[in-house]
Amino acid sequence: MDDQETDKAFRRAWLLVLVGLAYSLGFTLLALAANIPEKTPAWDMGGTPFVPASSPFANGYPLPFERSGTEPPRR
Repeated sequence: MDDQETDKAFRRAWLLVLVGLAYSLGFTLLALAANIPEKTPAWDMGGTPFVPASSPFANGYPLPFERSGTEPPRR
């Protein structure tokens, strides 16, 4: 092979390398753009937050049961 053919072969090889890099970069950017995670849904329905014993019907957090001693024992 003479020098002219060698130079032509090197140019083609570098062109293939650049095409491969462009393909890899393009595919990576496409994959990243197509797989953006969704936003988490907002569960705020406009109500008030839970506050223990904030109303007559709210008992707050459950407490452990304690026997007062005035009740007769169950059989």
